[in-house]
Amino acid sequence: MADFVAVIRRAVDGLSNNTPEMRVKVYEKARGAVMRQLENMTPKPSEEMLRRQLDKLESAIVEVEAEYAEALPAVDDNVDVEPAHEPEPSYAPEPEPEHHHQADEPEHHAAPTAPVQDRKSVV
Repeated sequence: MADFVAVIRRAVDGLSNNTPEMRVKVYEKARGAVMRQLENMTPKPSEEMLRRQLDKLESAIVEVEAEYAEALPAVDDNVDVEPAHEPEPSYAPEPEPEHHHQADEPEHHAAPTAPVQDRKSVV
């Protein structure tokens, strides 16, 4: 059988969107392809040979995935991550100071205005 590490690494390196989810799809396709090849062999391989080949495939998947996991920055669970943007605290606006009139100060009111008459009615 093929060198599983090289084949899987080449497939993963060729991904345009190399995410963990996309790599899992590559690994699932590889498992299916190897199973089909093994099932279609004539004469049928022994159970021991099937198990050995599948174990080699799984080891290759683990090795390739470990290379990508090492390339990613490690996430330390003990570090508190602060949000990128801390919202400003919201404060209620201070109420306008009330104007109290002193008792000896006279209140000023606007003089009432006379209704405006229609100019046509004035002769």
